[in-house]
Amino acid sequence: MPAIDRARRVVTVVLVALALLVAPQVAFAGFSTPRTSPLQVGTTSLTAPSSPVETHVCPVRGNSEDFTVTLASFTGPSPAQLSYTYTYRLLRDGVEVATSTSTLRTTVLTYSLKSSNKFGAYSLSIEGRSGNWVSPALVVALSCLL
Repeated sequence: MPAIDRARRVVTVVLVALALLVAPQVAFAGFSTPRTSPLQVGTTSLTAPSSPVETHVCPVRGNSEDFTVTLASFTGPSPAQLSYTYTYRLLRDGVEVATSTSTLRTTVLTYSLKSSNKFGAYSLSIEGRSGNWVSPALVVALSCLL
């Protein structure tokens, strides 16, 4: 192998070695001025609504089952500074039979079923929603004594 080829190879190896040593130093970056973000981040959890004030009636009319629940108020989920939309569900034997959605803490739900032998087991479910967050549901069992 001629001397010129050997010299070229040695120079190439030295240049590659220097490039590998110098390249990380060129790519090094740093922050010159520390800054804080204006975005504040925190965590919270929604609690279930509580302390419902409700009345319900279940009049007997022949072979029909009528049920009306009137919710007058309840203690909303926390944190209190959030705005909420409430979903109210009336369930008969675990199946939703009436629903309403409102920003108010009051509602009236009615259900009527013809040709019923007996009254079913009713319950009222209240759920608060703020944005994409949903509170645990408050479920209140309601009964009619016949």
